Amino acid sequence: MDLENLDKWARIKGIGVLGTGDFTHPLWFKELREKLEPAEPGLFRLRPGVRKLFLKKNHQEWMPKDAEVRFLLTVEISSIYSRGGKVRKIHNLIFAPSSG
Repeated sequence: MDLENLDKWARIKGIGVLGTGDFTHPLWFKELREKLEPAEPGLFRLRPGVRKLFLKKNHQEWMPKDAEVRFLLTVEISSIYSRGGKVRKIHNLIFAPSSG
C-alpha cells in the first residue's frame, strides 16, 4: 500500500476523502510527511510532483485530473478484553486534523 495507489484507486472509484491508516507508525508517518501537503484545514493532498511522477512512470496519463482526493490522518485503536468468558473488542477510530 502506498499513497500513490491509494490516490489512483480513489479517483477511479470516485472517492474524495480517504483515511491514511495508522499515521502513528514511524515509517508510514515519514512517508505521509514526504508525500502529502496541506490542502483544506484538516485535509491533505498528494504533492503534485509525487503524483505527476507516478502517473508518468506507470503510464497513467488517462487518470481523471479533476477528481481531487484528500487524505485525513487516521488511526484505529483496538481495545480487546474478556467479559463473561467471551472476548470482546472495541474499535475506536481517531481522526486527527494535523500532525503537530
